Amino acid sequence: MDTNVSKNTPCHKFSKLYINRENLAVKKLLRQHILESIKRYQSLNQLNVEFETVKALIAHKITLCDLSKVSSLDIVYRCAIAFPLANYWHLSPLILAQNLKEFLLTRDVISETRPILIFEVKVVSAGWIDFCMSDRALAVWLDEVIQWASQGLGSRGAEEQGSFFEIQYAHARCCSLLRLGHQEKLIKIKYEYSEWAIVEPITLSWVNTQGVFLLVDPTERCLLIQLLTVVEQLIDPSKKVNWTRLAHNLSTVFLDFWAECRIYGEVKQKTPDLAQARLGLVALVQHFLYRILRYKLSVIPLTEI
Repeated sequence: MDTNVSKNTPCHKFSKLYINRENLAVKKLLRQHILESIKRYQSLNQLNVEFETVKALIAHKITLCDLSKVSSLDIVYRCAIAFPLANYWHLSPLILAQNLKEFLLTRDVISETRPILIFEVKVVSAGWIDFCMSDRALAVWLDEVIQWASQGLGSRGAEEQGSFFEIQYAHARCCSLLRLGHQEKLIKIKYEYSEWAIVEPITLSWVNTQGVFLLVDPTERCLLIQLLTVVEQLIDPSKKVNWTRLAHNLSTVFLDFWAECRIYGEVKQKTPDLAQARLGLVALVQHFLYRILRYKLSVIPLTEI
C-alpha cells in the first residue's frame, strides 16, 4: 500500500457496505456511500453544494487502481472527490479528505446476516481517499458474483468489428480447464444450451482452513481486478463500452494467470482448495467471455480450438 499515508489515519477503521446480487458494482456502492457521507458532512458543518453538483463531481472520481499504483497486492479504489470539493469550501484537499474520512467510517451496527464488503479507509498523499478491499470482501464478492453470473447479463449490444482470436482462444482454454476439473473430480460442471456452470461444490472456498484468502499470486490479483472491472461495465456502464477491448483485456490477464498459476498436478494433490478456487476464477472468466462474445459482439463462442 502507499507508504505516504497521513499520520492521522487511525488503525482498524473500516467502511462496511451491504451487497446483493442486484448490485455487485463495487464502484457504484462506494459512490453511493461517499455521497451519503458528504451529505452528512455538509449538514453538520453548514456547508452547501447542491446534491446534483456533488453527484456530477463524483461520477468519475473513483478509480480501481492497477497493481502498479500501490506498493502491495491490495485491491484499492481511489477517490479524488476532495480536490474539487476543496475549491468550493476553500479548504486544503488533505484536510478535507481527513475530515470526510471520519464520515466514511462505519459507526452504525451492521447486520452480519447480510453480505457486506469491508474496506479499510486511508487518506494518502495530498488528499486522495483510498478504499482498500479486504480479503474477506473479495471472498464475499466472489461468492455473490458466482451466483449472479448464472442469471444472465441482459440484452444484446451493438455489434463491433475486430479480431476475436485471442478472446476465442481464452474462452476455449477456460472450457478445457473446466472439463478437466470435472474429469479430475475437483468440480462437477453442468453444460446445457451452451451454458457452463459449477454445480459442485455448491459453495467454493476462497480461504484455507486458517481463514487466509487463497488467491494471493500477483496474476490472480490482476485477474480479480479485471473481473471487478468487467462486472462494473456490465452492471453500471457510465459510458459507451468497447466490448472488444474489454474482452481482450480480460483474455490477456487470464492467459497471464494461466501461465503462472497451476491447477492440476502438485497443486491439486497438496492444496485442492486452491485448485478449486482457481477453477472458480476460470469459470467466471469463461462466463463473462461467453456473454460478451455472444450477446455484445454477436459471435458464437468456441469451446475448442
